[in-house]
Amino acid sequence: MNKYLLLFVALLLAQAGSVFSQKIIALSSIPAPADMVWKNPEKESFSPIFRTEIVANVSSPTMIAYLPAPDKANGTALIIAPGGGFHTLSINSEGIDVAKWCIENGIAAFVLKYRLVPTGADPVMEFLQKVQNQKSWTARRLPLLPWRKPTDWQPSNTCAPTLRSLA
Repeated sequence: MNKYLLLFVALLLAQAGSVFSQKIIALSSIPAPADMVWKNPEKESFSPIFRTEIVANVSSPTMIAYLPAPDKANGTALIIAPGGGFHTLSINSEGIDVAKWCIENGIAAFVLKYRLVPTGADPVMEFLQKVQNQKSWTARRLPLLPWRKPTDWQPSNTCAPTLRSLA
């Protein structure tokens, strides 16, 4: 029994080692624009709104290399750019989790932490507010097409419930 448990733990650790073996590559070829100033440091946190780990205030871009075990590697590579509207990066669900799947399938993956706009204490709410403002602006300026009634789309139906629930 102990022999099988030891074998299982050894295999588990070997797999975990291949999943988490990574190298951080700094990308410093293009400096940040002079008018962009980050008053807050880069921050990782869990967003209850997005329901995932996010990164905000990235001022120095990097790539994190996730390489498969040499016996699994198939010669394919992928650059993963997690989304977040240039305010946050959905680093786990759209970055690291995808990279883990890639290396399990023999694909080298590079998760890009690209430069984001400077944000305050709550980057998710800042992003949602800007989306809300843009949708409201667009709705006021869209032409009334023959098949579109004025009540078909209300901008407050998108982000407003989330914003109201947090107030």
